[in-house]
Amino acid sequence: MNSHFEFPWDFCRGLVIFLLMGTMVYLITMPEGASGVGPATSPGGPGYARPPGEACTIPSGNTSFPGENGTGPVPGNGGGINGSGENASNAGTTRSLNSGTDQLLADVRRDEARWLSACQHPDGAIAMAPGSDRVVPYFANLAAITLVRLDPSKARQYITWYLDHLNDPDRWGLAGTIYDFHVKDGKLVPTGNYDSADSYASTFLSLVSAYYRETKDARFVRNELNRIRKVSGVVLSLQDKDGLVRVKPGSQTKYLMDNCENYAGLMDWAKTLEALGETAEASLYREKASLIKQGIQSVLYDPSTGKYAWSLSRFGKRYPKQGKWYPDGVSQLSLISCGIIEPGSPEARTIWADFNSQFPGWEEGVKKDSFPWGVVAITAYTMSDLPRAERYIKWVLDQYASAGREYPWYVLESACLIQLCDSVPVRSSEMVLAGSS
Repeated sequence: MNSHFEFPWDFCRGLVIFLLMGTMVYLITMPEGASGVGPATSPGGPGYARPPGEACTIPSGNTSFPGENGTGPVPGNGGGINGSGENASNAGTTRSLNSGTDQLLADVRRDEARWLSACQHPDGAIAMAPGSDRVVPYFANLAAITLVRLDPSKARQYITWYLDHLNDPDRWGLAGTIYDFHVKDGKLVPTGNYDSADSYASTFLSLVSAYYRETKDARFVRNELNRIRKVSGVVLSLQDKDGLVRVKPGSQTKYLMDNCENYAGLMDWAKTLEALGETAEASLYREKASLIKQGIQSVLYDPSTGKYAWSLSRFGKRYPKQGKWYPDGVSQLSLISCGIIEPGSPEARTIWADFNSQFPGWEEGVKKDSFPWGVVAITAYTMSDLPRAERYIKWVLDQYASAGREYPWYVLESACLIQLCDSVPVRSSEMVLAGSS
């Protein structure tokens, strides 16, 4: 060793400080879910932050889901662990949009229903796509809300699967949660983690409520009340004094989109409990939902800009950046689709107009995001913006349905397309889809 060598302490100290500062910046700017501890589940690939799941996007009773000439969806065990999917991923309508739009939408809906049903495993779990090795209960909950009207028995099978796989408790000590699952050696096994505890629970409550609303199957819901209460208890246990709900145990982060879903889930569940005669319990959940709504307005809203913080964490509030799609831009829409703000209100119209001014052409795929985002198109429908909803249908049929429904198409997009095909007025669709504006 050279006796005159001096260890570069100053350089090393500077390097350590630089790395620590870089780590802090990374943690501050990254949503929790991007590292697997927040609400940014990736439906199909790394770097994708999950779409909001609007459990109450199209009002109940607004549209029926009748079968077409007795041709209902194919059995749901065609894909997943033991099935090949029976070419479900290639099922698609390739006819021109100019030829009989009403029949085209009916055909697309039928094919899409088959594709969605093929995502269901024989045990009731709903995978991300036919043959997929991933089950993310959050997305499965939202897809099953559409499945309720396609085939209530399959939705009931999924609800039972969900309840059979509740944690009691999970590794954080919270009962009523559920992990994500993946296929290993031909069987579904839990990953030991979930993206968010709150939204998984609240969207499940909306699903159970949708099932009861459609079937009036009071016996089934009553028989499962104790297990469903464990799920609803997840939301209540994560609710803070400010009314907002934390994303998961051990986290102080509260997301706008999650809290909108939490509000919707508790309100949906309160209505179901009331219908079952559980009025005292229903009142409790209405009160807790009201606190969430108050928290969103009093804590997350910035009256100087008219915008809502998309997250609140130990680092403070994070407000949307102009022109940033997710979570910044789309987070504001969950206020409308989950019932925090009435669609016909001036505030909702302002939010919708601002969104479209920031992202012109989103309905035809013009955005810095590779996923279809059918939930945004459903918000367009909710806002009575039929031209954009219709242009979205045309784009998504050309881009995905007619092209084999390849990645990044997944269960939530499929469910949204089915809702849109059932909801958009045919006469208006014929005009826009046929190109005669």
